[in-house]
Amino acid sequence: MEGLLYDDDASEAAWELVADLDFGERLALWAECRQAALSSPRVRALCQRLLAIAREGLDRADIRDHRGRTEAFFLDSLEALVNAGTSPADVARAQLGPRPGRDVEGRRAFVRAFHFAGAGLEET
Repeated sequence: MEGLLYDDDASEAAWELVADLDFGERLALWAECRQAALSSPRVRALCQRLLAIAREGLDRADIRDHRGRTEAFFLDSLEALVNAGTSPADVARAQLGPRPGRDVEGRRAFVRAFHFAGAGLEET
């Protein structure tokens, strides 16, 4: 979100992705996102473009870690998922199984699956 919200060029570019859609078309896109998610070529293409815009915004902010990477590296694992047509929710569902438990261990597994920035993805 930072790469999109704190950079005016990125915010404008993100808005332009849907600016030409009327209300009904936006509702249809919302329904498509809910029903098909990243298996929809259109949704996947929009997500890929949105990630590219966010990456550009984070690179322009030029905030670097001890390795010299901009904060855009946080998007690497998410970008790999989107390119594969998978979401962090898909990863979490695979880890938790079809019927995650409601016991203490089940709740811990749920929390682990939805931790910050990567939902169970390998560290970069």
